Amino acid sequence: MHEPGIDVSLMDTDRGAALAALLTGTFRATRSATLALGDLKASAPRHILATLDADGPMRVRDVAEALRIAPPSVAHAAEALEHQGYVERYASPDCDGCTMLRVTPDGSAANRDWYARVVEALSDALADASPEDWDAVARTADLLASLDHEALRASTPPHDGHRGPRAV
Repeated sequence: MHEPGIDVSLMDTDRGAALAALLTGTFRATRSATLALGDLKASAPRHILATLDADGPMRVRDVAEALRIAPPSVAHAAEALEHQGYVERYASPDCDGCTMLRVTPDGSAANRDWYARVVEALSDALADASPEDWDAVARTADLLASLDHEALRASTPPHDGHRGPRAV
């Protein structure tokens, strides 16, 4: 029921193990589809573009926090995205010295195109899935889309500064 390489011993329920497998499987499938498309670009600019496209204009530091990327790395990626015409940087009207980012129409189109190509690659790879499997995918997508992300973030206890898997 779980993805190889994931230690689900910390998961005390079948639901926890299923969620771990879903998250890992989604990450691996997206990574594999991206590589199958020949896309060898860094993932951070794609994540930044997708976040701005979905959530609207944001301060650099808010993008960094949302994606768990260092603010200088976000600023560097934003500069590259700006040179491609995908993102605009501008001064925040509410925060002295803060830089805002917003996706351009070309950036939004590039983001939609990338998702369409990934979806096509995954659809081809899942060509033998049954109608019931596709119904399960749709139900899972609806369930995840219904999450109250703000409430989820607010309910998460503060971390101890540790990031990533613990070394044994």
